[in-house]
Amino acid sequence: MAACAKKTQFFSSESPDFIEELLLKNMQESNQVVGDPKIKKNGYKIDYVLNRKAVSGAEVPLEMTVRILKVADNVYCVEFQKSAEANQFMFTEYYKEVTTMFKEAKVIDIAD
Repeated sequence: MAACAKKTQFFSSESPDFIEELLLKNMQESNQVVGDPKIKKNGYKIDYVLNRKAVSGAEVPLEMTVRILKVADNVYCVEFQKSAEANQFMFTEYYKEVTTMFKEAKVIDIAD
C-alpha cells in the first residue's frame, strides 16, 4: 500500500462512487461546508472548505482535498490532505470524525 503512504488515509473495498457519495452526503448534513465542493469530473478528487469552531469559539476555515486512489484490484485508498494554511489540530479532529462515520458505515474494511 505504498502508493498511498500518509497518516490521514484509509483503505476500502467499496466502490469509489459509493465512498464519494457518502462523503458528500456527510458534508451536506454537517452544515459546515463553505460554498460548493469542487468535484473533479474525471477522477475521484474533491476540494472543499469547512467552517470549524476554534477553542475561542470563532469559526475558522479548514481547506482540504480528498482523493480516492485505486491501489489494487478492489482496493482503494481514501486520502485526506489539508491545505498548507489549514490548522493541523482542527484537520486531525475532522479526520477522526469523518473516519468514525466511514467505520460506522462499514466502508473502512481493509487494514493499512
